Amino acid sequence: MNFSEYQRALFELSMVPGLTAATAYQLIEVYGSPQAVIGAPSSSLAAHISSKLASQIKQIDHLTSLHAVAHWQAHNGRPIAHCVTVGHEQYPVALRSLADAPLVLYGHGNWRALDKPAVTIVGARQCSAQGQALAFELAKNVAARGWCVVSGLARGIDAAAHRGALASGRPSSTIAVLGTGIDVVYPSLHRDLARQIVSAGGLLLTEFGLGAKPLARHFPQRNRLVAALGRATVVVQATVRSGSMMTARMAGEFGRDVLAVPGLPTDPLAGGPHELIRDGAGLLESVNDLWASFGLYD
Repeated sequence: MNFSEYQRALFELSMVPGLTAATAYQLIEVYGSPQAVIGAPSSSLAAHISSKLASQIKQIDHLTSLHAVAHWQAHNGRPIAHCVTVGHEQYPVALRSLADAPLVLYGHGNWRALDKPAVTIVGARQCSAQGQALAFELAKNVAARGWCVVSGLARGIDAAAHRGALASGRPSSTIAVLGTGIDVVYPSLHRDLARQIVSAGGLLLTEFGLGAKPLARHFPQRNRLVAALGRATVVVQATVRSGSMMTARMAGEFGRDVLAVPGLPTDPLAGGPHELIRDGAGLLESVNDLWASFGLYD
């Protein structure tokens, strides 16, 4: 895999169950380098983290983990299989400023898709046909302009956004951020969609190691990457308490534009967008509203 010792240590830390990126950075600050964290005795680590977590740092099977990634890369064929550590020149610019930027990112597809300006489009899984159609057309128009559409490969609005971007016919038109390992597609019904994204020069991206299952706690982590990658986040349909609203809130905290599509007052799926608009998000009725938010006009 041609990792430096520094990169190898970052990779090893990323494989420790329960060790968040934020905690890893705190340890690196204390010990001076990720290598020093790996080499520290459990008794020393336990002064900063739980004894259980300290023990896990000492017990992780690093060689097996590295071998698994190397095997996966070889099986899928370079250069479409990627494993990039924080600080590497290929690490996405949009994620570098995150306080808890992933130590390692895995990708399947065209890594250069991350170089394109991007718009995040998210919304409800249980959406209406009208909502799906709107997300599809919005994504198609965004991609047709040469931008990239970012979403989470979930049912409903996410899938419609990916499919709309693909329908533009433009290369590297969409990035799907996963809440699983790069080798696990969730939901499984989107395996074909994932293949289409890769075949069209897009990218599947995740911070979770090989084989990671779709655990509930993974998706809030996934959402912060979805929010950070787009220069703006558009919410098409969402209930007030939903992952889409979480993504929109985080996008605002990251300094990205947030726009929302209004709906009927009686529609629960309009509750989220309406709350965002009341809180200052831009109202989006057509793709022109998106370009106007960037100071771009057709």
